[in-house]
Amino acid sequence: MFVLGRSNMPAGLPIADRELYLAGGGDDVVVLGISADGRELVWRAVLGGGGNDFGAGIHVDAHGIVTVAGCATEGFPMTEDAVQPSFGGGVRDAFVVRLDPGADTPEDQLVFATLLGGAGEDGAMRVHVNAAGVITIAGFTGSSVDFPVTAGAFQAAYAGGPSDAFIARILPGGAHAALVYSTYIGGSSDDVAPEDGEKLSSWGMAVDANDDVVLAGHTRSWNFPVSPHAFDSTHNGGFDVFLVRLCCDASLEPTEQIKLGTYLGGTDSDAPTGIALDERGAIVVTGYTFSGGFPVTADALSPTPAGLGDGFLCRLDSTRTGDEQMTYSTFLGASGTDVPRGVAVLEDNVFCVIGWTESPGFPLRGAGVSESFRGVDDAFVAVIDTGVTGPGGLVYSTLLGGSDVDALQGNPVGTAPGRIVCGGVTLSFDFPATENAIQSQFGGVRDFIAAAFDLRVPRARAEVVPSSGAAPLSATLDGRESTTPEGTDLVEHQWSIDPGIELAGEVVAHTFTEPGRHVVMLTVANSVGHIHQDIVPVEVLCVGGNFDPWNAADIGSPLFPGSAWKDGEGISVCAGGRTTVSTADEFHYVCREISGDFSAVVRVEEPLSWLVGARLGLMVRSSMDPGAPFAAFFVQRYSTETRLMFRFRNDGVLSARSHGATTLPLWLKIDRRGGEIVASSSAEGDVWTEVDRQVIAFGSDGPVLGGLAACGNDTGDPLKSFTPLRAHVTGLAIAVAETFRRGDANASGALDIADAISVLGYLFGAAEDTSKAKVAQCLDAADANDDGATDIADAVKILGHLFADAGPLPAPFGECAADPTADKLDCGMFPPCAGP
Repeated sequence: MFVLGRSNMPAGLPIADRELYLAGGGDDVVVLGISADGRELVWRAVLGGGGNDFGAGIHVDAHGIVTVAGCATEGFPMTEDAVQPSFGGGVRDAFVVRLDPGADTPEDQLVFATLLGGAGEDGAMRVHVNAAGVITIAGFTGSSVDFPVTAGAFQAAYAGGPSDAFIARILPGGAHAALVYSTYIGGSSDDVAPEDGEKLSSWGMAVDANDDVVLAGHTRSWNFPVSPHAFDSTHNGGFDVFLVRLCCDASLEPTEQIKLGTYLGGTDSDAPTGIALDERGAIVVTGYTFSGGFPVTADALSPTPAGLGDGFLCRLDSTRTGDEQMTYSTFLGASGTDVPRGVAVLEDNVFCVIGWTESPGFPLRGAGVSESFRGVDDAFVAVIDTGVTGPGGLVYSTLLGGSDVDALQGNPVGTAPGRIVCGGVTLSFDFPATENAIQSQFGGVRDFIAAAFDLRVPRARAEVVPSSGAAPLSATLDGRESTTPEGTDLVEHQWSIDPGIELAGEVVAHTFTEPGRHVVMLTVANSVGHIHQDIVPVEVLCVGGNFDPWNAADIGSPLFPGSAWKDGEGISVCAGGRTTVSTADEFHYVCREISGDFSAVVRVEEPLSWLVGARLGLMVRSSMDPGAPFAAFFVQRYSTETRLMFRFRNDGVLSARSHGATTLPLWLKIDRRGGEIVASSSAEGDVWTEVDRQVIAFGSDGPVLGGLAACGNDTGDPLKSFTPLRAHVTGLAIAVAETFRRGDANASGALDIADAISVLGYLFGAAEDTSKAKVAQCLDAADANDDGATDIADAVKILGHLFADAGPLPAPFGECAADPTADKLDCGMFPPCAGP
């Protein structure tokens, strides 16, 4: 394998038996040849001009000839057949060299070397050599008038801005060496700004089976050349990724040469760092983005950004049109900045992404070199299966690094199925070198990294039959569909069921006894030490249904379905739902339709099981719609206590008021009086204490729904276990508010002086006074002044109406009706309004 880098102290590098040493001043280009087993440095080449030179792209052909492209200063070594033997000007020119590590003499090792550039700054960032030996390079140019372009170029003129991209093809070979194709590519702003060699990023190039060049870069230009059927024909903001597929045939018209030209990005800056072509020729591009609106697909591994800057992996099929071109796109990262630096195809739909991360929480999977973040930046290797939806698409991920900065960069190269080599840089004195390393100790300020990975990861495939049903649920756990790459064997099947239950075997049996969502995880291991996991949720249900006079149903769409059933003298509930949802409710509701004013009561016992945040209590709502207006009086589970909560939605706004800790069992009551809801509690169900009240706009004067609401506070994650709220309540009842006539305290059917006497008897009479029981049947009727209390002022009010022309009493007066005023008084029975 070969590693490309740069060094300002090449003489201090390990010495090989064969070498080409043409060092200059400043930084020099360095190419290291390492034996296949990674144990020996077999060749090195050092090339440089008078300033800082660096290589950016490397290609090794079937004959072992190494081609390197990059940025060179004046004095960089050239061969006699160079297509441009003299320095063009500016800080640097692009260069291409062909090297033969197998040649015996340094003279024979430098096969071909040329510059390419004009008066501005130019550089080659990527290189490819086809079977015919034609070299393709791509890079940037700041040479606005004299960069060498050929007749029939796709874009013959510099478009403007600090830099344009370019694509060029060179035929090496003595007297026949020639620049066979060269073109600008760009718009009027900055396209692929020159790089400093420290952070080789914003580039990617591949050549497909038709010899078309696929180029990725980034651009600020609003008028970058796009094709008629581009995925995105409009610049989005900042630097956008651009993708171009170009047929470098000068005999074609420019519109025929460009097979794809498209933007890719969000409202902030986005940059590509590597591309590959899959087996069908689709473009796989990786890079990093600071855009929250970067386009992702529904099957993404991670559909939302996680940090300051996230990596991305996209696949575009340019044989399709418009939005249909994007067949996969995902974010990759955690809380910090994450920068992929290269991508390789491992197998169909499976890709390896390498790079660096400064996120301690970078997602990890499987058995790796390092599974914990160690330094300022750590290198990472991730394997993503785009055929799997969601987080399960991350097949393997590991960190690699020491206590300082570590990064892998450049497209990884496959050496055998499932195995790659890649290079990078480290500033860590404690970088974890292997025992067979050529150099096991840190050499200076910055060292090269050469790493090889065996990524033959197995695939766990778990099946649970049946995966849903009532408790107890007897099921078979089957892992026979699990696979492992050729050349490896599966050596272990381990099953985990929620925390605490472990089973071993390819096929096992288990009975789920407790209701809830159980998580079954299968872990398989293969003979090269890799593991893989598959997770299957199992839903064990409670069984319930409607029971007169109640209807039981879920509001919204709880992930775990709720149920309720008649249980002895009370009602049992089993509920899922989320309490964090504010715009749409999720809970189980045991309710019935009720018109007019009413009172609803229930006795809440200590639930059998409930999670922090779970709620149980009474609710009144206008409909079964998840966003309907409602008022609810709950007990809610907190970490160390149970609290009373009053929640309501009015005019689309959700509000909540906490009323402190309480103990269970507890009676709850909701009274509806007109548009006002009054919540009260009682230890024994006899003496009630008002807790809260609120006017609710239910939207009509028609019937509402009242009853018991239960919410289990599910996470909403189908791959996390969940224990539903399981509780038993008694005394659930709804009573329509009794109608009465104000002032008729003795319920005689007439308003006269006897009513004032009855009020006084209720207040001050002896225990055997019959007025006490009669008035107590409907204290609302005795409340003549409607102040929410029965006292001597009510007797005075009645007398004033009868003998002092004090006017009518408050409603309901003269006719039977419910009390329009919510208060602590009640009317249990008023015979004159009971009808025949």
